[in-house]
Amino acid sequence: MNGIIVELQKEAQESITATTEAGRVLSETLVQAAEAQKQLNGAMEEINKTNNSIQNIAAVAQEQAASSKEMASAIDKAAKSTLEMTNTVSQIQQASEETARAAQGVAEQSESMSEHARSLTEALSRFKLRAETARGKTSFRALGVIDS
Repeated sequence: MNGIIVELQKEAQESITATTEAGRVLSETLVQAAEAQKQLNGAMEEINKTNNSIQNIAAVAQEQAASSKEMASAIDKAAKSTLEMTNTVSQIQQASEETARAAQGVAEQSESMSEHARSLTEALSRFKLRAETARGKTSFRALGVIDS
């Protein structure tokens, strides 16, 4: 019986030692788990900050894309307006050239008519004319050819 008691005491002591060791390991595990939780919380904060930064960058990128589209549209409109103005200036230039040609033609016809008028004046200067007034109107009648 003594032997059994000693054996039971020995086994009880081993059980206490094992339980104490298990408690110590469990305490260390709890400390490590608490430290891991603390680090995990810090990592989550950093992840949240990074996520917010990414969302801000995405919003700014969308705003820049919208601005770029507006700028491209404005540049396109300006290019179209410039093309229209160039076409208008070209049309004005063509009209100016046509007007200059027409003016040249009128000048040539005027010169020709002046020549005809001089010729007619010379031809008429060979005739004697008599002025007649009837009903308030003056008319001329040829009387004959003047000998030169």
